[in-house]
Amino acid sequence: MNRVNRAEAVRFLLTGGLNTLVGFGLYAGLVMAGMEPALALLAATLLGVAFNFFSFGRLTFRRLEMWRLPRFVLAYCAIYAGNLALLWAVQRAFGLGPVAAQLLCLPVVAPAAYLLLSTCVFALRP
Repeated sequence: MNRVNRAEAVRFLLTGGLNTLVGFGLYAGLVMAGMEPALALLAATLLGVAFNFFSFGRLTFRRLEMWRLPRFVLAYCAIYAGNLALLWAVQRAFGLGPVAAQLLCLPVVAPAAYLLLSTCVFALRP
């Protein structure tokens, strides 16, 4: 990994940490308020898309052209689908509640999101 990619990965971890705290907080709050986990995950994802586009685009990848937004939305659809499948699998496999299961999903979902965003959304060339 070259120096630029390392710096980008560190920025992703910092920005992603903030985004994850906000998204997980929304998800956990909605689940605790009685919302179905799949809907809570969808709501947290939808609420996070705009914030995350600007934070990742500006702070992490330093490429915030609006033509990237449709790709970002599609990437987040894929992230949501993968996260939801993993959430259900973790809940079933370990018998955990939705909040604890989602917490276990984060170390898998976050790197997958970085890989998807860095290669399909914020790559240098369109």
